[in-house]
Amino acid sequence: MTPAPRLASLCLAITLIAGSLPLPDLPSGTGPPPPGIESLTPRPPGGPSSPGDGMEDVRPTDWFYRYVRLGIRHGYLRGADGGRFEPFRQITRGEFITMLGRTHAALGGEIHYEWDYGPTLIYTDINPYGFYIPYLLWATDIGIVQGDMENRFRPNVPITREELALITVRYIDTYALYNYLWDRFQERGLYSDEALIAPWAWREAHLLRNFGFMEGSPGINPQPGVYHFRPRDPTLRLEAAAILGRLFEAQYEATPTI
Repeated sequence: MTPAPRLASLCLAITLIAGSLPLPDLPSGTGPPPPGIESLTPRPPGGPSSPGDGMEDVRPTDWFYRYVRLGIRHGYLRGADGGRFEPFRQITRGEFITMLGRTHAALGGEIHYEWDYGPTLIYTDINPYGFYIPYLLWATDIGIVQGDMENRFRPNVPITREELALITVRYIDTYALYNYLWDRFQERGLYSDEALIAPWAWREAHLLRNFGFMEGSPGINPQPGVYHFRPRDPTLRLEAAAILGRLFEAQYEATPTI
């Protein structure tokens, strides 16, 4: 997978161009990260999951089981201490960027980033030796994340569903992945809580729904075909695992639609 745009995806250019604001130019430089940064080498595909691998609290009857198992086997998901995945825990912004970067690497992509300009020159609230730093620098360099008005990334804050949708579609845009996704496309209509979705995430929320990555919640009193996006709710680890698992599956053995 390479960052070079595919010509066939240009048909989406007009509708996909309004998604993100330009980032300021960043100082360039090269150099290795300091000691202690986690290796970017993805874990190779392995056999069936075993006790202690991060799935002790995920059962085969769980609807998200296949996505957690897929992610752990290919190395872009990791378990917590004690062999647990903690599927119902809220996922932070730093954790999601790490998962997305590992997914990119597991699909054969490279994590390129400039270290010398230093992460603290971009964001004012991060640990320069945090586990997420290589992935945050990569995501910043390619333009899929940026800080707020005070240059904060808020790595330890749970990522909302609309923030996750925005970042995921920016990733798809950047690497021109639509040729892998067309066979999944289906108009699935509007959410019941459309008015709550921020304008900057409306396009992304609907693209992920139409490609089958996010469906929404049927609510307490479910009605056929009615789903709530819940844009400002924190994202759970199981939800992130399912979205990234579907993105991974769409590319892993797919032939691009041209």
